[in-house]
Amino acid sequence: MKKILMKIILYFACIFVAAYYLYIFYLGCNKNVPLEYEVFFSDEYDLKLWPGTNGLTFDLGSTEYYTSDKMMRRLNNNWEKDDDGITTSGNGELYYHFNSEESTLYITCTFASIDNCEQLKILINSKNIEYTINENVICLELDNSELNDVYTLTFDGTPITLESVYISEEN
Repeated sequence: MKKILMKIILYFACIFVAAYYLYIFYLGCNKNVPLEYEVFFSDEYDLKLWPGTNGLTFDLGSTEYYTSDKMMRRLNNNWEKDDDGITTSGNGELYYHFNSEESTLYITCTFASIDNCEQLKILINSKNIEYTINENVICLELDNSELNDVYTLTFDGTPITLESVYISEEN
């Protein structure tokens, strides 16, 4: 009787271990993690700091001023903080997530300084973007029809100091 009971307990233990393994395997295949976690640990993005939950989400119609440490969460490693904002000498990236289904979003970037306006290249998700500049203020149009999870805004070609970014659904 004792041997039969021991065999039954061992069979149930084996079934439990196998079921637990299959459950862990299922969780590994069906990740349910926040967008910020995926971006932070992805090789595609190069976030400087952990953005926190909803740290990449931008509230449309508001302005982000890069003079506060709070805004350092959406930058790559090519940015440095100074008194006037954030400075990059090239390939400075900002990462954004929008809760909008509008097909076009409008971005206004205000700079404390741009060393050479003619050499400045602006890319969104690695695509060259045409822009207009007026007294260190650049206006861009973002095609939001693809509804990407994360948009990468890249400034390259010349040293700049970025003060603020304003993004809205209206021009």
